[in-house]
Amino acid sequence: MKIDKEILAKILVELEDQYPLMLGSERYGKLVEELGGDLIVDAHLLYADDKGYITTEMKFDIQAKAWQVNPYATRLTAYGLDVLSGQEQE
Repeated sequence: MKIDKEILAKILVELEDQYPLMLGSERYGKLVEELGGDLIVDAHLLYADDKGYITTEMKFDIQAKAWQVNPYATRLTAYGLDVLSGQEQE
């Protein structure tokens, strides 16, 4: 899947609005609904975690062939805040 920078930005801004709190299941559900499904959101969360923009708990469920995200362990990092504010290069 190709990472869409607009979708990534929407997710990061949502997390910025919550900072320093966690994403939570209600806001995760809102993102899934607005951005086209859990696979899209999960792929972008995985990318953001790999880049260090966020911290999250994700594990792959082999039987379901899907990622399981803990929205109560998902938040923006200081580096992610700096990237959003333009203080850091991506």
